[in-house]
Amino acid sequence: MSVSWLLDRLRHPRHAPHACAGGLAAGAAAGAVWPDAWPLAAALALPALACVGATRPAVSSVAVVALLAAAGLAVASMRVAATAPARVGVGNGLTAEPAEVQQAPARTRTGWRYVATLSRAGAGWPAGARVLVRQTDGEPPAPGDVVVLSGTLAAPFRPDAPGWWRRYVARNRIAASLRVRGADVVGRRGGWRGARDSLARAMRRSIDRRVSGDDGAVVAGITLGFDERLSEARRDAFRTSGTAHLLAVSGQNVALVGLVVMGALTAAGAGRVWAIGAGAGAVVAYALLCQPGASVVRATVVGLLSLWAMGAGRPARSAYPLLLAFGGMIAWSPRSLDDPGLILSFSAVVGILVLATPLRRAGAQWIHPPVATALAITAAATLATAPASALLFGQVSLVGLAANLVAVPVAGIVLVTGLAGALVACLAPAAGAPLLAAAGGGARVLVVIADGASAVPMAAVGPAPAVGIAALAAGLWVTRRVGSGHAAGRRPQARLRDLR
Repeated sequence: MSVSWLLDRLRHPRHAPHACAGGLAAGAAAGAVWPDAWPLAAALALPALACVGATRPAVSSVAVVALLAAAGLAVASMRVAATAPARVGVGNGLTAEPAEVQQAPARTRTGWRYVATLSRAGAGWPAGARVLVRQTDGEPPAPGDVVVLSGTLAAPFRPDAPGWWRRYVARNRIAASLRVRGADVVGRRGGWRGARDSLARAMRRSIDRRVSGDDGAVVAGITLGFDERLSEARRDAFRTSGTAHLLAVSGQNVALVGLVVMGALTAAGAGRVWAIGAGAGAVVAYALLCQPGASVVRATVVGLLSLWAMGAGRPARSAYPLLLAFGGMIAWSPRSLDDPGLILSFSAVVGILVLATPLRRAGAQWIHPPVATALAITAAATLATAPASALLFGQVSLVGLAANLVAVPVAGIVLVTGLAGALVACLAPAAGAPLLAAAGGGARVLVVIADGASAVPMAAVGPAPAVGIAALAAGLWVTRRVGSGHAAGRRPQARLRDLR
């Protein structure tokens, strides 16, 4: 690859936006990894500014890319410092201090765990300091509840804590931890967030009244992101079967809400632009309704990217917004660069852009095209996230692809019927009951799939066996393709064209 070839590619109108978005993403990632490298941004920006007005368009394009890379590096470096946890004096005591719960509680072996923000400053902590609360007794509060906390502040992690936990603490800006027996709820936050919390609580109550046990936890997890009441044994089954992503507000779920709205409007005769715009609006409204947090913001971005990809119809047109969204998210939230959710979300989108089309074309020869498209998208996302899962979690689900091909369509039914049923039940409980019953039936199917798939021998293996199996499968595929081409005396592509 020569310099002149690179300059010619940058000069092309189709490649320049991708290069600019890639420069922003690369600079933001560099700033997240090396936050002290901000002087490099100035060193890169000064010569780039001098070359922006160059007579050669290619040189000017390179200068613009360099400027965007410098901007991404500078913004990410500053945001690393701005998003650092507050300084809290470990050992200071809290006495009936009000705090606002920020996240849905997570079940632990000793009780519940959640993050709360201290509402006022005290001796040794500033207002807004985030505390990891470990509650051992009683019912946990809900997001948006104002609780009173008493106890002694401790360090957020032990000296021998693993690296992944230290990174989790830093990403969530947790300054200290606090162990309490129980937390008394004294109020709820107001404003539009309070109104959102009230609607989400009403929907959650509607689900709990109609669907109980783990089935209800699955419905609440898929529709609103509240899966904290799922039993640990059932959660392990979802992890082993590779279907745990269905229990969270993912980009796939968010995109499905938009697709349902787009499909309904298209069937009613609305234009393509109006349908896509309404779908995007539905995605944003649904995200505002779900459990607040960085994961929901990420899912919204990924969902909008998925709608863009489906509307564009070509991977080349979708790579630009993907790079731009990734660069913007890393620049604003650089500590999320190593967030497993972000890595898996963008891996899934890349897999859909790269693999979905060839998989759909291959499957359309044997099954109905709409079914082939749905299965291709699921398979592409599953295959693309498998390497990241192996690196992040130390295991890969060998049954995940087969389980997801069945579970993802069922989860879509649970999402649509559960969301619609919970909303309708807030106004007319009897009218929403059939929809919630359908969602509960779908949740039961998902539980059966997770239990059955996780019970298969070697359902999940470590990274080394997974790499070996993937290499063997790739080798067999290449051998078959080459062998079939030589046997016919012509290229395999020609044989595929004949079959069509």
